[in-house]
Amino acid sequence: MTEHIEHYLDKSHAVYRKFGFTATNLVLACAGCNFEKGTDDLVVPGKARPVHLSEAEAPFLWPHPYFDDMTASVQMRPGPVYSAIPGSVREIEAKQMIVDLKLDTMQRTESRHGQLVSEREQIYQEMDVLMEISTPESLARMKPLLARIKVIGSELS
Repeated sequence: MTEHIEHYLDKSHAVYRKFGFTATNLVLACAGCNFEKGTDDLVVPGKARPVHLSEAEAPFLWPHPYFDDMTASVQMRPGPVYSAIPGSVREIEAKQMIVDLKLDTMQRTESRHGQLVSEREQIYQEMDVLMEISTPESLARMKPLLARIKVIGSELS
């Protein structure tokens, strides 16, 4: 509900517009990360622009969620606060991504926590209204809300 579909190589750059609907260019990102990334160009400076967005044309400035094993490069600690895994193949790129997106700061963590708590409260209010209506349609609308509550709960814990 709060995630964005983000373009890894930003479609605002004319050279990347051809990747606008390419599956390997579309990734999920939280609103904060989408905002922080903005229109940044993730191709290594001096490297040729990709002709086809593929693993063969990687690596990029940040680990790519389809071409790189993110769990081998990035560790999530409670909070969540992220750090690069020392000695990993993409350690330098993971550090750059974490710094650029401010994923290593408590301020970001506290902000995300506040957003999740606020979203959870809004969902609870919406569910209260739907339960009062208590029609098959309103009960059906509650199913995705319950699923989102579970996701929020796991992220908060």
